[in-house]
Amino acid sequence: MAEPGQRETDRSECRASARGEKAALDTVRIRAKAPNGTEAAEQAFPFEQRMMRATLDAASPDFRFALAVAATADVLRGSPSAQGWNLATAQKLAEGATDGQSDREEFTKLVAWARGLLGNAVARDGR
Repeated sequence: MAEPGQRETDRSECRASARGEKAALDTVRIRAKAPNGTEAAEQAFPFEQRMMRATLDAASPDFRFALAVAATADVLRGSPSAQGWNLATAQKLAEGATDGQSDREEFTKLVAWARGLLGNAVARDGR
């Protein structure tokens, strides 16, 4: 419990600092299937204190693009995790993180295409 005048995040920041820059704060797990695959494979990545950034704009293009892809998937399937997100926001985030890579540029075009297909139904759902 936080002491008066202390935010809970202050306490977690102190614990993370005490463990050091290399200590994993958590583990990010990603499960995916190959196209037409039947079994999903999981990859696990440690998320360390040194990877934290003060703002989303300060994050790497790779991180921002990955977030845009995940947000797009969550919005399209109507996940509760997508609350506060929409395809326009995900598209804008992806466009700012293409880094000149053609596959990323193609993704942003697909998101724009999805927005066009979903039309007013998307606007009503907040997508």
